[in-house]
Amino acid sequence: MQIQKLVFNILTFLSPLLLTAQEEFVIKGKVLDEENTTTLAYVNIGIVGTSLGTISDINGAFDLYLKAGVDEEQIVRFSYLGYESKDYTIASLRLLNGKAINLNKTGITLKTVEVRPDLLETKVIGHEKTSPSRVTNFSISKKPNQNLGAAIGRRFNIGKKASQLSEFKFYVGGNNFDTIRFRVNIYNIKNGRPNQLINQEQIITTLISHSKGWATVDLAPYQVFVKEDVIVAVEWIEHSQKGRVLQLPITMPAFATHYYKYGSQDKWKRFRGMSTAMVLTVKQ
Repeated sequence: MQIQKLVFNILTFLSPLLLTAQEEFVIKGKVLDEENTTTLAYVNIGIVGTSLGTISDINGAFDLYLKAGVDEEQIVRFSYLGYESKDYTIASLRLLNGKAINLNKTGITLKTVEVRPDLLETKVIGHEKTSPSRVTNFSISKKPNQNLGAAIGRRFNIGKKASQLSEFKFYVGGNNFDTIRFRVNIYNIKNGRPNQLINQEQIITTLISHSKGWATVDLAPYQVFVKEDVIVAVEWIEHSQKGRVLQLPITMPAFATHYYKYGSQDKWKRFRGMSTAMVLTVKQ
């Protein structure tokens, strides 16, 4: 009886650990180009329309954590600027067993914008208030890389005048990571939400040593010209091992529209009457 009691106590102690181990599984892999020669860093990977997803690392490798019992017919999408998106069911992705995912290059078709040679007027648009009373979080999970691909954005009213985007700033209110990396995405707008990317190159910025405050991104080298309102979003794509907090301040009420995407392939959520501290400078 004593032995049976001891075994029972051990199993009782271990059961939460066993349950945790059974509650999830991980799909590992690597993303390369169609020629199988170039690894693709910072590819968006996730179950379409959900917060479950991640981003490939600098070497193209990824770990996608999923709950046991998940519907394995759900679609996992791989998307990357300049490449065709590729879809897999969870079941088919598991069968690849770590083999490379190859994405094919594609052309980028954008609207033609008539650009005057005399863009002399500078216009600053956005919200500079940085009160820490309310914040919006990037880092909200204990699982490594589970919130990579989350994005926070804001609408900027530019109007119909031909403009060049010259600088973008966003304010980091809380950060205890040694290193964090963001991708700045510029979208045109459809039905009040981010639609297609306007920038033709990846725009990546890095913060080190628990950096907080204003982060400034020079957009001039990317030659982004528009003739319409845009949404600019900051996407979290990489972080160091040490760290738990990554926050942007948010103001309510505000004459602005705030956007949040909870996962790499999630749908955009729209919140009127609030704004993160973001500023866009344009030349017209």
